[in-house]
Amino acid sequence: VEEWGARCSDSANFDRYLITHYFRNRNITYQRREKSDLCHFGLITALVIVAQFSFQASVAQAQRYIYLAFSLLGDFFAFDWLDSSGWPVTALMLSANLRLMSQKLVTGEHAEFFREAMPGEVG
Repeated sequence: VEEWGARCSDSANFDRYLITHYFRNRNITYQRREKSDLCHFGLITALVIVAQFSFQASVAQAQRYIYLAFSLLGDFFAFDWLDSSGWPVTALMLSANLRLMSQKLVTGEHAEFFREAMPGEVG
């Protein structure tokens, strides 16, 4: 959140809604910081790619990467602008992969039929 705060420091709505939700309502001190070179959506995409290539070795580890990527979208998807970014990952892709596997709605060889191709997997 602090990273987004550095990018949105001139937004009254960012302070009013997000800083209040993540910090003031939880009695946590908000520390302002300078912008960094971190690309939030690039990190989410990287986690999805790592999850894809971890899937065969450890479904549990792949789920951890997907869950971390999912959590980076923020409470109530506050930071979900993936659809309007140039990155090939969507919140729906994260949700579908996380829910299908974690709820064991689809398992084993049937999981491959429903699993969406991840970035870096094809071509």
